[in-house]
Amino acid sequence: MADAKTHPVWGPGLQALRRSQYAQQVLASIVHEWTVIDGLSAFVKQSNLLTLVDASSAYRTEAVGDCIRLHFIPPAEDEEHRRIIGRLLSSTAKARKADKLSELVLADMRTVESIDKSWAEIATMWHEQRCYWLKAAALSVRQAVPESVWTGSGSQS
Repeated sequence: MADAKTHPVWGPGLQALRRSQYAQQVLASIVHEWTVIDGLSAFVKQSNLLTLVDASSAYRTEAVGDCIRLHFIPPAEDEEHRRIIGRLLSSTAKARKADKLSELVLADMRTVESIDKSWAEIATMWHEQRCYWLKAAALSVRQAVPESVWTGSGSQS
């Protein structure tokens, strides 16, 4: 796609989303590994952490896809753009919600005596990275969309 035209306003948001997704992938790898480790597998199952991490992965994947679409289609204020922007905002918000729930589980994990604290520390570090970059993406996206989208005063579907 060397000659493909891009819409530059979406580039920074897309880059931040990709960084958030990268950290998400590492965290998902760690949590999935825990499902086969004695002492951790029961905690993961009981806490619903795996479901939260998988949901957050799916929402980030959708957000990245939406942002890629916005980055590569010609800029316009039409129904397609509004729909994609709405999906991007929704996916990002859902990822943040899943992240906040995961954060509570990771905090609980640090209080469980039978779990090695180094597991919680490495997971928390990657969790913080995914949250940091998701927030950076949200700020970038907010700058790229009309104020009416954020206030709900525009014509949206």
